[in-house]
Amino acid sequence: AAMIPIDAQGKILMVRQFRKAAGKEMIELPAGTLDPGESVRTCVQRELQEEIGFKAKKLSPLVSYYPAAGYTTT
Repeated sequence: AAMIPIDAQGKILMVRQFRKAAGKEMIELPAGTLDPGESVRTCVQRELQEEIGFKAKKLSPLVSYYPAAGYTTT
């Protein structure tokens, strides 16, 4: 699940993380995988809390897709 968190001032909140595969720090949208049996909404709130310390007041789904349909069902 990936999020586009927007704060009260209309700014999009991003995460700065070092990615070993890229060998550098990158700026990304908050995102993460669903735990077994977890709903998307629960995952989104958990990831927002873990990655940026926020809880969404409102959630609006934008899109649903298979990121790697050739080899995974999630």
